[in-house]
Amino acid sequence: MAAKQSVGEAHLEAAELCLERGEPEDALGPAKEALEFFRKAKDEEKTREALKAACSALVAGKDYEDGIKMASEELELAKKAGNKKAQGEMLVILADLYLLMDKPKLATESATEAIEIFDADGVKDSKGLAKAMRAAIYAYLARGKQKMALKLAKQALGVAQSSDDREGEASSWNQLGVAKMQSNKTDEVPQALSEAVAIYKEVQDKARQAATMSSLAQFHLAKGNPQEALKLSEQARALFGECGKTGGAIEAWDITVAAYMQLGKSETVLRKAKVDLTAAKKAGNGEKIAVCEQRLLRTNLKMADEEGAMHAAKRACARMSETGDWKGQAAMLRVAAFLHLRSDRVELALRAAQEALAILKAHKGKEEHAREQAALQTVIAQAHGKRGEEPPMTAPRAAALNAIEELGKALEEKKVDAFEKALRRLQCAGAYTPNDTKAKIETIVGKDKTAAKFVTKHLPMSELMEQEPEGVKMNVTCLRKFECETAGGVADGVEWSQTMGKVVLRYPLEEGTKEDDVKVQLSGFSVQVTIAGKKLPALTGSFTNNINLKRTWWEPEVEAVKRRGRGIDANSKKLTLVISMAKAEHKAWHKLWFEGEMKHPAAKGRYAWTQEMMRQNQSEAEEKGILRDVAPGKPEEEILPLESDPALETGLFPAQSNKFKFAPDEVVVGVDTTQDARTITIRIVFDGEALRVVQQTVAMEDLLAADIWEDRVSIFLRGDDQNPILAGQLWSTCVPHLSSWKMGSDDSFRQRQADFNASAPVLKITIVKSDDAQSRWNKIFKSCWQHRLMIKNCDELEAMLVALQEDAANNTLSYEDRDQLTKQLAEWREERFPGLADAQRLTRRGNDSQDSDFYVNLQNTVEEITKRTGTVGKARWNDELGRYSYVY
Repeated sequence: MAAKQSVGEAHLEAAELCLERGEPEDALGPAKEALEFFRKAKDEEKTREALKAACSALVAGKDYEDGIKMASEELELAKKAGNKKAQGEMLVILADLYLLMDKPKLATESATEAIEIFDADGVKDSKGLAKAMRAAIYAYLARGKQKMALKLAKQALGVAQSSDDREGEASSWNQLGVAKMQSNKTDEVPQALSEAVAIYKEVQDKARQAATMSSLAQFHLAKGNPQEALKLSEQARALFGECGKTGGAIEAWDITVAAYMQLGKSETVLRKAKVDLTAAKKAGNGEKIAVCEQRLLRTNLKMADEEGAMHAAKRACARMSETGDWKGQAAMLRVAAFLHLRSDRVELALRAAQEALAILKAHKGKEEHAREQAALQTVIAQAHGKRGEEPPMTAPRAAALNAIEELGKALEEKKVDAFEKALRRLQCAGAYTPNDTKAKIETIVGKDKTAAKFVTKHLPMSELMEQEPEGVKMNVTCLRKFECETAGGVADGVEWSQTMGKVVLRYPLEEGTKEDDVKVQLSGFSVQVTIAGKKLPALTGSFTNNINLKRTWWEPEVEAVKRRGRGIDANSKKLTLVISMAKAEHKAWHKLWFEGEMKHPAAKGRYAWTQEMMRQNQSEAEEKGILRDVAPGKPEEEILPLESDPALETGLFPAQSNKFKFAPDEVVVGVDTTQDARTITIRIVFDGEALRVVQQTVAMEDLLAADIWEDRVSIFLRGDDQNPILAGQLWSTCVPHLSSWKMGSDDSFRQRQADFNASAPVLKITIVKSDDAQSRWNKIFKSCWQHRLMIKNCDELEAMLVALQEDAANNTLSYEDRDQLTKQLAEWREERFPGLADAQRLTRRGNDSQDSDFYVNLQNTVEEITKRTGTVGKARWNDELGRYSYVY
């Protein structure tokens, strides 16, 4: 039995090593062998370890069903045997698996059931209880329930301490630190993680000691302490090396690189990576050479040096070919294929991917590498797509297209399990292009806007959105609408939807209704629709809030009628009436129709203190309540940018857009930016009084806009795209489709308001950093430009002008006072509110000769031409060139 036991342990160790190296396909075989050995040996503890390794291999290989199936079968066996302790252990494993599958609710249920089992009188297993509690803590954290996680972390620590479970105590301290971090109790995090490090050192668990030190280093990096982060990450890397944990050492190196970058010493860390590689080659240590090559490659990628990464991959590939390391060679070719594809070197990408695929297929009998093959098939498909060709119809391509059809069907039916299953099939197949997935999803989202919310809500970390090369992500996210928590509903057959700035009504009209029969009338708070002269009760009434008639439109949507058993009847049409209304105020409506026996608040007007105010209120209320005919017609839709920034392509003297309403310096009083390890926040601060005036003309959604690319940002007022409030090149990269925005208020800019008693209206934009850029950056922007802001001493100018006007009409000033006032007016100079300290001032582009920036741009243009041509003066006609030239 001892011999079998040792063989089982060898298999288990091999499986764990493969998992550590990130090779789940290689881990599955030895894990199953170990499981079989330990089951026969009736070693329950080792059986569960082997089972966990096998499940982890299945999950890492995206084979979720088999992982859950294996653990569930073991749970059923434990229940039949009446083994409560084994049941608890299996439930903890299931909880861990559900967390890996991003299903924290199911993980919570499994962990809670395990806690009940281990805490029951017949079992009372303190170590098992602590493990179950720790699984529940991670589940609560994943669900955003920090208070529950923090409370349970403290209980788990108490259980471990009372049972003298030092390893459990260390794990509990570790989790307590994570829980405090996510609960924003950051001052207490270092102590908790340091306690864990000390205990792991005491029990000589170098791997966990190193992992906790890496977490602590990451924390210091996020807090802007790169020196401390560097010290800890290097200590962690050394420990990982001592215990042979290559994956952990690589992760620690990534933190080291980020720390050097935050210190502004990128070249130092790159030089260090090259020196280490040279030393490894001199020593002739093949394993160390491979690790150093990987470090150099990751350093180049983290520093966004794709050419450097390509050279590193090529050299590594050549060495691996000589030494017969076919796995490493295939991995390096795969990296090269991705980099070539991203740089549009299509032929080279195809060649590298096909060569890597051939290597993997040649060794198919030895080991399966399904994930790598799927990724390479995707590169090949996308390379053909970039050449304008249809990808070759291989077996993986056919499987991918079938999976995309299933994906679309699941999305239409809002079935989460079916969507996940189709997504996994797509990932396993590979061989798809961005257009394949984008076309399917965008078609469905275009017809059903709730489909986008379904994806975001149920699959926020969907791998479909995280593929590299990218799958369905757009090159730019254009923020235009402010979403409401209450999206709308149905009232008396009228389907209504809303954003913070608009309300859209949809109502199906009876078959046979003609477009010319429909008449729509609107007032400032009510609607009346008539069909052939008869009122339509469902669309006649007062709204719960006011609307802005200037930004309202309607149109009949025409659709052919479908006949049962006969298909589409082209001779019959079905009309759906669509009415889009701009809200008078930027806020959510809790219901569509005003209900009550009293007058609508807008019809009553404001409280009148005088007879004159009463007459004025009555006049305003009557004016607002008058129903006016609205002609059918939808305004021209805005053309959104796909890759380029319009502000960079309009030149210095573009004609003013016919959609221009306001300039940034008429409403904006401040700009500021902040960051943490995960996000960037940009705040645009407005003058409250100016914004109220603006909203009488245009809704906030028709005024504000922000475009977020992977590496840059542009925030502007619509109609004035060429003059952004703020435009900048990000220090690193972000995930555009995760960007969000909302309007709020802030007291910190109260002193910049015309009315000091009011809070400042603020547009808050949150941008999520990409996975490989999640640390505190040296600065948010590499380069940044901002528009001039509002004049802050405008009141002084107005007061002087009013005094002079009154004097001209009524001779109110003495000669001395008039002379003094005239002198002050002559000496007055505008002072503007400051923006970002390190941003450059962007001169206003346009052809308005009354604007001072027009002449600055003109002078700069002349100077640029003079510098380029070496000539000062007017252009002259050149017969030889057939045009005017500055060279003569």
